[in-house]
Amino acid sequence: HDVVGDHPLVSIELFRVAASLGLRRASDLESCDLGTLVFWARTITAHAALLRACEHSRGMQRRDFVIRRGPRGRKLAFLTVGRRRCERKLKHRTRVVPLSLVRCVMSAGYVLSVVARRVHDGGSDRAPLFPDCTARFSVSDKCVPWERDRKRLEALCRGLGVVGAISGRSLRAGGATDLFAVGATNQFVKHQGGWLGYSFVRYDRPTPATRVFLATKYSRRLRSLLSAYTQ
Repeated sequence: HDVVGDHPLVSIELFRVAASLGLRRASDLESCDLGTLVFWARTITAHAALLRACEHSRGMQRRDFVIRRGPRGRKLAFLTVGRRRCERKLKHRTRVVPLSLVRCVMSAGYVLSVVARRVHDGGSDRAPLFPDCTARFSVSDKCVPWERDRKRLEALCRGLGVVGAISGRSLRAGGATDLFAVGATNQFVKHQGGWLGYSFVRYDRPTPATRVFLATKYSRRLRSLLSAYTQ
């Protein structure tokens, strides 16, 4: 029999989730309510940084997200994962992972920069990165319980016709699947997700849409190879 596993939430599905929240353009991040903003920030960050549920279940901290100046003054976004012992699994160490920083609702670095400005401006560095926003302009010093956000994410996915269990591994598996689909190296995926061994390969779970993407990409390369022989 086939074991029913967690559904890997890949980018195309998360893009539809964002749209169902009214987040289609970067400007929508400026006008949405704070609760929706924080929920989406947590979702897209867990996907991009391949987070375990335990690594963000306590809300992380404001200081875990930083934007630094790189070569030629370019802004670079980084997230520190597992800074506190309660956010680390067993003997895993703290890791610092890069995040994309482009003006888009699917860019974890950009979404977090909006959260830092709209939610945390002038606040404590040790405040929850994903606080509980009960009202439009009210921010709690407590984080949103992960189970509440998981149920909300699952309900949104069900409304979009996504079949399969949505768990703490769904975003982690979806992020890994997307990275493998675009040709990321094993070493990059391993560091991004904080794996000690090679168990990360089981998180490569291409969906039918991902398989179509891969088949198209490989067929183009094959045609290019064949054309070289026929010239």
